[in-house]
Amino acid sequence: LVLQSPNPEDLIPQINEMLSTEKVHVRDDSGRVMPGGVYFDGITTEAAYEKIRSAIGKLGSTKSYSTHPRRRLPEDRARVILWVQQI
Repeated sequence: LVLQSPNPEDLIPQINEMLSTEKVHVRDDSGRVMPGGVYFDGITTEAAYEKIRSAIGKLGSTKSYSTHPRRRLPEDRARVILWVQQI
């Protein structure tokens, strides 16, 4: 998911709270500030993924991308990669 925001760093607490509410297993580098935005990465259930996608859509303009992972996840799991892009 790509979320556009004029101040990506301001959304870090909201996104972290939402990810913990949905019990997303975040990776070590999740929430890292990088040039041009903030990067989040985690693993969740497919049902929670739809809730997360909906909640992210309420924060601003989003685009969704889908790729095939190199390693397959278990049947009921989904990987969430979120890039909060500075506009």
